[in-house]
Amino acid sequence: MGVETAPPAYGGQPQMAQPQMVQPVAAAPPSQIGCPGCQAVIGIPPGTPPGGQLQCPTCQTVMAVPGAAAPAPAAGPNIIISNNQQVSGHGGGYDEAASARTLFCLGFFFGFIWLYNFVKHFKSSDPQAVMFARVSLGCFIAEVILW
Repeated sequence: MGVETAPPAYGGQPQMAQPQMVQPVAAAPPSQIGCPGCQAVIGIPPGTPPGGQLQCPTCQTVMAVPGAAAPAPAAGPNIIISNNQQVSGHGGGYDEAASARTLFCLGFFFGFIWLYNFVKHFKSSDPQAVMFARVSLGCFIAEVILW
């Protein structure tokens, strides 16, 4: 990991190896991009410049095409909220699916939590949270019948 040395000449001191110059290889621009809104894989049309904008056909989120530096943002506040993001009183980082999943798992130890999970998430806009809410209700009903 240290400095590489060339083998010493006969009876001489080791010589420092000369660094080799490596030409950087330009990376090919990507042909696909993942949508930050719905995680769909979108093909980038040929000829779309790096830094240009592309709209997701699934959720209509507008994103920048990766590559060279994107154009400088306009001065002033820049607030972007995509169509599927939720703004709530939970600091903006609230993940309903993670909350529903955690409550579902806790229900195995405390069955009444399944009922709470259903009431809290059955009208959620997050389909995964709704799925955990419905499964929680089913587990709660099974627990009451079998208990």
